[in-house]
Amino acid sequence: MISLRQWIDKSVSFKYISNFSIIICILAYYMNAIDIVFVLAPIIIVNLIFILVLEYIDLDKIIYNVFRNNKLTRNELKDIRLPFLILNTLWHLLPVIWLYYIYTTYNLIYIYKPNFMGIFLQGCIICIIYFYFCSKNLVYGDINYSMYSILYFITLLSICSYLYIYTI
Repeated sequence: MISLRQWIDKSVSFKYISNFSIIICILAYYMNAIDIVFVLAPIIIVNLIFILVLEYIDLDKIIYNVFRNNKLTRNELKDIRLPFLILNTLWHLLPVIWLYYIYTTYNLIYIYKPNFMGIFLQGCIICIIYFYFCSKNLVYGDINYSMYSILYFITLLSICSYLYIYTI
């Protein structure tokens, strides 16, 4: 069975781009580094979209890849499915709700008027670095990283354009 410590280790590990973007974005906001928040916000939203789709398509594969060192049996995999689904979805959903709250409450986009293309390119650089190391270490398992990254960048471009062009 998976211990609480293992759950926490997986949630705060910078091994996954979701954890990195969520933790750094929250720290950046409270340290008043708004430019970093603008770059990481679309990545957080894209990660939520991809996690929801991947959980719907193949939840067992995600669980296996996250806890691959634990050698889960079929019964343990069945027992962990619902708690993992709930915690993983909340872990990705709550930061998006938080971002919506701070963006709408404090009108950050109207005040700072971020450069949409600059933010997209900075997000791409972060993602390219992450995808390079993820593909070398097979962090997300045996997936087609080139197709995954193309879909990721297309989604990132659409989220950036929606956030920073159409909301102004």
